[in-house]
Amino acid sequence: MARKLLFLSALILPLLISCVQDNTSTATPVRYTVVVVNQSEQPIDSAKVDMTTQDLAEFISLTDSSGKVLMSPKASAVNQFSVSKSGYISRDTVDNVVQPADSSNVSVILRVMRIHLDPLSSSSSSSSSSSQSSSSVASSSSLSSSSLASSSSI
Repeated sequence: MARKLLFLSALILPLLISCVQDNTSTATPVRYTVVVVNQSEQPIDSAKVDMTTQDLAEFISLTDSSGKVLMSPKASAVNQFSVSKSGYISRDTVDNVVQPADSSNVSVILRVMRIHLDPLSSSSSSSSSSSQSSSSVASSSSLSSSSLASSSSI
């Protein structure tokens, strides 16, 4: 009986370990274009965009004059974004990256995050209603997200 149990343990243990291991090394890398705008859809220059990956790696950058910043973390299934600018209400959101079913032809996943910042004077205007999309959770007026899988290296 003890031999059978030992034999079964030797078969099952490697399977359990492989299920628990981090699979981000085989995950497809993600490249973000984060666009920060105000209520009038005007770009916000020099907004601080702070992205933290599931491995707690942190990327901090400022938007350019068109309100954009490009971020290319290592492959990560969950990324948290915090956006702030003096005179505006800060926004936080999480982006859950779903890997393509057949990623053999996909070398990078391109994602665009459009984040609206409200001025401090209108703090109660649109932050109360929320919606959930397949890739992120945020205030419906504060974030829109899109994704595109690409087979070309950028």
